[in-house]
Amino acid sequence: MHKSSGVSQHDFAFFVPLQREVVLLELSKKRESFADLAPILWHSTGTVAALLQEIVSIYSLLTPPTLTAHASNRVCNALALLQCVASHADTRQPFLAANMYVLTSMQYYYLFLISRFLVFIFWIFILN
Repeated sequence: MHKSSGVSQHDFAFFVPLQREVVLLELSKKRESFADLAPILWHSTGTVAALLQEIVSIYSLLTPPTLTAHASNRVCNALALLQCVASHADTRQPFLAANMYVLTSMQYYYLFLISRFLVFIFWIFILN
């Protein structure tokens, strides 16, 4: 790990569900402060997979719509960290080569479709 970044090994305890929320919040706060956070996230084993898992985990909360502010904040922190990786000069090309942008854009598209579908269903029941 890069000791100069101020990001220690315990910050990557993504595999422990009870610690993941705290880690997401802390790293999301630190993303602007440490220039090498994106390479650390990208090269740490399992970190990007854990970020994607956080995003996918809210899908079941969309139908029926039971997404809480708590879950929303958690997924927003994961998206902010992926954005950090995608925008960093050293990790941008590997991120694009791994087609990570497709996964994240598909997730946004899925969220959009679900919300549109729910509005459509709502209007069908009201009009009938």
